[in-house]
Amino acid sequence: MQTTDRKWTVAGGQYVEQMKWALWFIIIGGVLVRGTLLVVADRVDDQLNEVAEMTLLEFMSEASTVFMLVIGLMSVYVFLTYFGQNGITRWEYFFGTLISSIGLALTLPIAFILLNLVEMLVIPWVPLTIDVATLSLGSAAMLSLEYILTLMIHFMLGWFITIGFYRYNWMIGLIFIGVVIYAGMMTEALWDDEKYILFGLATESSELSLPIVTAIAVGLILILALVNRRLTKDIVIKM
Repeated sequence: MQTTDRKWTVAGGQYVEQMKWALWFIIIGGVLVRGTLLVVADRVDDQLNEVAEMTLLEFMSEASTVFMLVIGLMSVYVFLTYFGQNGITRWEYFFGTLISSIGLALTLPIAFILLNLVEMLVIPWVPLTIDVATLSLGSAAMLSLEYILTLMIHFMLGWFITIGFYRYNWMIGLIFIGVVIYAGMMTEALWDDEKYILFGLATESSELSLPIVTAIAVGLILILALVNRRLTKDIVIKM
């Protein structure tokens, strides 16, 4: 098989495997947990009405970033060793991991938008008295942009952490975690209106325009991709 074809095969294989995990995440979080909380909010606890006020994209946003972080953490120990043992080059692994992560980051918001549309169609036929948030085309586009960029950043950060542990040792790995914690805080500050403080360092809430925030997020993703490529370029594969 040619190298060009093989790197796309690696990407496709990783994407399919990750989507198996994502399917459980979507069903449990986007359907079962969401549905249960809506029923509880309607019949038991009015304080949970904020769940109904959120679209499914908003409801699953924090859980999705954690999910992508975990996928990033698994990308080296699960896939690099396996592919290395089967003759896949480090470049093919890197390319496949990057492309599959982009595919996953695009798939999750699409899945939740479709589920949100199903929810909007089903809710009128369900005996609930609370009003459930609806998702317009404009809000879906805006939320999806933030969603995709945030998911990609968290995947890259998780990938960065696990490379640190895999390539070096646990002490160096802890330094990688420290870098990621602060990078994650700054990422949150881009989109949120909160102030984060860690070890005396603070990040203020962002008042930047959407194009500038988007450019910063894309720039961070590219920087992390380049760093991760450099760290995996000559990494020793553990057999």
